[in-house]
Amino acid sequence: MTDIARAAIDAGADVVMGHGPHYPLPVAVYNGRPIFYGLGNLTFSTGHLGRKHGGWIGMMVEITLERGAVAGCHFRFVRSDEASGI
Repeated sequence: MTDIARAAIDAGADVVMGHGPHYPLPVAVYNGRPIFYGLGNLTFSTGHLGRKHGGWIGMMVEITLERGAVAGCHFRFVRSDEASGI
């Protein structure tokens, strides 16, 4: 994953966001550009085959652009909330 993410940035990508497993993966900065190897789940309350999957965790990313370039990047973890049904 590291080689592919770095190659994408070397080819001109401003941000790399990966996906795969249902949990957050590391975050890195390469040549001043963020790499999110996996954001995990944003919502996963219905799960597979209609079974509920509680307790999930994921990341939300906010990227600020100025003149078409990444000027800032922040992320925070999000988690399921049984009380709200999410």
